[in-house]
Formats: sequence, structure tokens, C-alpha cells
Amino acid sequence: NKIVALIGMRSSKTHFNLVFTNKEHHRRGIARALFHFLLNDVLAENPSLEALTLNSSPYGLPFYLAIGLIIC
Repeated sequence: NKIVALIGMRSSKTHFNLVFTNKEHHRRGIARALFHFLLNDVLAENPSLEALTLNSSPYGLPFYLAIGLIIC
């Protein structure tokens, strides 16, 4: 009964605007699972989508690179 992670996207469904995991739940695959779930949902609605964007702090960058996102 506790929120341990959040992920959000703009209504345009082309920009992630919020990704947060409670520190005590880091490195358990929660954020990765949320990303994959949301990405699959977005691609189901728009299979021709070629790019998504997000802004990252230096702290979050290694995570985004590890899940396969690229810097453009």
C-alpha cells in the first residue's frame, strides 16, 4: 500500500516528464518495468512512432543508457 515509483508522460505521448523510484527501491527493476510497460502501451497506439524524448539529470543518465535509450 505504498507508492515506490512513478512514471509520467505528456498527453502527446512523445515525452517522458517524470520518472522516480524511491531510493530504498533502486536497482530492483521497477523503473525498467514501468518504462517497458508505458513504451509498449505507446507503441500499441502509435506503431510508427520513431522517437521519444526526456530530460535527465546527470544522476539518471546511466539508467537511461542502460535501458537502451540513446542521446540525440
